[in-house]
Amino acid sequence: MGKLDVADFQDIARRYAAAIPGAALVEFATAAHLIAMDAPDEVASVLGEFLVR
Repeated sequence: MGKLDVADFQDIARRYAAAIPGAALVEFATAAHLIAMDAPDEVASVLGEFLVR
């Protein structure tokens, strides 16, 4: 979730994370709505950790 995104989208992300079994909410402090563009290195790191599970 981009911490700089609008509050509505942050709320939606929190609800999805709470409702999806096994989900984990990841917050990106320097990103808004387009997380992959705003914080590409951080996204790659999180995805890499996820994919090795």
